[in-house]
Amino acid sequence: MKEYIEKFVLQAKSKSLATIGQDGINVVPISAIRCMNGDIWLFDYFMNRTRENIVFNPQIAIVCWTDMEGYQIKGVAQYLKSGIKYRNACDIVKELHPDRVLKGLIVIQPKNIFSVSPKDNSLENLL
Repeated sequence: MKEYIEKFVLQAKSKSLATIGQDGINVVPISAIRCMNGDIWLFDYFMNRTRENIVFNPQIAIVCWTDMEGYQIKGVAQYLKSGIKYRNACDIVKELHPDRVLKGLIVIQPKNIFSVSPKDNSLENLL
């Protein structure tokens, strides 16, 4: 992911994650997010249906926007409850939000990135 897109994703005022599972589409707001080595990390404190959907179908989409500028990121997600990435996420949460318990870590590998800004060509893959 390009550096300017990473910065935008982290600073965007609004962010949503879309998943699909056996019961159809699920879209949730997201706030606990990090960009790590080209991947996007989402910290799960209470995403029950989202977790179920990712296990069922790892194809996801994220939309991040501020005012009339934004990006859609399509990718493949993994739901982790162990391993080095999960342990690193636990350390981050412990430092930033010691009162929270991390249920799992969603690691997203972006596959396509598109602008959703009205002035841009929304067909151009920016990855």
